[in-house]
Amino acid sequence: MRELQDTECFIIKQMDFKEKDKIITVLTQNQGKKAGILYQAKRMGSQHAASSELFNRVKLSYVEHQHQELVKIRQCELIDSYYELRQNYERYLYANYFVELINFCVIPPQDSLQFFELLSSHLTQLQHTIS
Repeated sequence: MRELQDTECFIIKQMDFKEKDKIITVLTQNQGKKAGILYQAKRMGSQHAASSELFNRVKLSYVEHQHQELVKIRQCELIDSYYELRQNYERYLYANYFVELINFCVIPPQDSLQFFELLSSHLTQLQHTIS
């Protein structure tokens, strides 16, 4: 039986999928990196439209199928958007570079919390940096 899992995570990559959906890659607190389909994320007025942006810290509910790479995302709830990062181009570039580095890393589930905390502290420091 497939079990619904809830976790806090950061969105580290997003790409369009079909007409109204997105595939997002997230760094979870305790499960490593996961990629999944977020349905209706591009539709105007969607509850997932704002929460599926890069750098967002979200609470994710998903179902993982045994022989599939992509998880099925049921709920994506925004916790923090790091809005200030998008207001300064230099900060945005630094954050984007760091997220890209994390996306290229192989992160086993047992090390996930360390990477999660590193990303969290990095984005928070960038957000509060005065330029």
